[in-house]
Amino acid sequence: MPKYRKLHLKLVRVWNRIQKHRPTDDRQRILQLQCQAMWDILDSARLLVEKRRGVAAFILARSIFEYSATVDVLARSKNPQLLADYIDSGKLVCYEVGSAMGAGPHWLAAQRTEYDAIKTRMGKKKWHGGTSIENLVNQSQHGLVLLPGESGLYKTFYKEASSLSHGDSYVFLAHTPEVGWQLRFDETDRASWGTRGLSLSYQVLTATLHTVQDTFGMDLNDEFQALIPDLQALPSSKVRKW
Repeated sequence: MPKYRKLHLKLVRVWNRIQKHRPTDDRQRILQLQCQAMWDILDSARLLVEKRRGVAAFILARSIFEYSATVDVLARSKNPQLLADYIDSGKLVCYEVGSAMGAGPHWLAAQRTEYDAIKTRMGKKKWHGGTSIENLVNQSQHGLVLLPGESGLYKTFYKEASSLSHGDSYVFLAHTPEVGWQLRFDETDRASWGTRGLSLSYQVLTATLHTVQDTFGMDLNDEFQALIPDLQALPSSKVRKW
């Protein structure tokens, strides 16, 4: 998209350098893989915005936010057990999905002992030690308040994006003092969600790449500094809910 093109090209050049970094351990490898996944999601969101499918693009921005919180927590933690729990949490999902889909007994038996041990150790908690995405976000820098008196992204953007993702009535509601509540699926609102979601996605991805290059011991600060004017120029719009 033309209004994002300049920033996108600069960010791709930064990412190409980070991608060429040779990981020295599992943590660095996971951070690279997380960033690759975030790029896939961002590219999908761009296509949706071009098609004026703003609700879907806004939902994908939620996924980028979650990936970014994961990267932030893993990158800043010095606890090796946290990384082990992150990897092991995926093993639980792999086993449980395989079991639900009728995987063969030989495949299940090969993982059962390890699965039971991980399940016993982690219990009902997630890899980050909490039980919800909010716990994860609160451990990351995304849990910080943006400005004095302003709520963090979890209580604003994430709550809204989750409502769209879950099919809540929020997406169809608008209120004015003159008319009261209205039900609609307005094209202008949908376009606004897409613009806001894509702009936030670029901001979050940029912050994530900066965290990763710090973790890798790279010096790309001049490149990130050059991104600031383009980030500040990102288009933004508000859905007419009030």
